[in-house]
Amino acid sequence: MNRGKVTCILVSGAAGVGKNAVSDLLAVYLNQCGLTVSRDSLALTLKLVARRFIGWDGAKDTKGRSLLQGLGELGRAYDEDVWCKSVKDRAEECIFQDQVLIISDWRYMNEKEFFEKDPMYDVVTVKVVSDRGCELTSDQLLHASELDIIASMTLKDFDVVVPNFGSLEDLQDCVMDMAYRLEEE
Repeated sequence: MNRGKVTCILVSGAAGVGKNAVSDLLAVYLNQCGLTVSRDSLALTLKLVARRFIGWDGAKDTKGRSLLQGLGELGRAYDEDVWCKSVKDRAEECIFQDQVLIISDWRYMNEKEFFEKDPMYDVVTVKVVSDRGCELTSDQLLHASELDIIASMTLKDFDVVVPNFGSLEDLQDCVMDMAYRLEEE
């Protein structure tokens, strides 16, 4: 990891493939390596708005996911970096150089570019791939939040690809190996 900077790990993948599980495991393993880790989500502020002002119950069912996609799109239409800025504001309160920030829901290329252009961050991109996932409607599958990175990057463009095709133990082993490789860099 680049000493003197915050390592920002952006985790991407289709809906339901295990981005949160990978992010949680990675945080645990990097902590075990002696690193200070914070975990955040680009959608955290969006979800807080949905809960507080719209009454969203937290379910990512068809109705809930459509709500989140729509609110996210409205925010991005106003300022494409609005969700990145909210993460950065939270991170600046508790993250210092030589620490790790894991963002578990990277969806758009501008989000990667936002953190890359900030000299405080050293960005690592992670793609979680799986034959599992959650059921989405055709509109949800075609939403920009599901397609932007797919259209912009191939697997070889990611720093790390995490296969999630086996058991939880297989995923744990894969993420542990990734954590140790990242810590050594």
